[in-house]
Amino acid sequence: MNSSTLLFLVVALFAVSAVSTGGFVWKYCSTSVKYPVTINQIVLSPNPPQVGKVCKAHFDGNLTYPNSIKSATTVMKISGYIGGKWTTLPPFENDVCDKLTCPIKPGPIVYDYSLTIPVITPKADYMGSLTATDDANDKLLLCLNFTVSLV
Repeated sequence: MNSSTLLFLVVALFAVSAVSTGGFVWKYCSTSVKYPVTINQIVLSPNPPQVGKVCKAHFDGNLTYPNSIKSATTVMKISGYIGGKWTTLPPFENDVCDKLTCPIKPGPIVYDYSLTIPVITPKADYMGSLTATDDANDKLLLCLNFTVSLV
């Protein structure tokens, strides 16, 4: 499974405090931290995502940070329940500006993305974490824990 597939499945950049939409469940890493990135809505279609099919994602959120983000990085750590055991995959690092136009100004953020999930992707349960960090000052913009099932 390539990093673009995994990034898409995690909905790499943003999260809500606790939402379950069936196949994809995510929450902030800490309920006591106010992350500068907030989400109003994330919609996956279909949900759960299906191997070999197109999955569309719509993200509607806000950057509450007082400054524009000129450069940011996401790091995803993920494990899949494959072959009867949890298998840790290598971490994936991505440049946020490859997916969104930078600088990202404070205010609304809308992001739509479609991806065909490769047929070689194991149908399994996955869990992991995603962090987004402002490269200018190493400030944590978002931390997300997630689970997703691919069918």
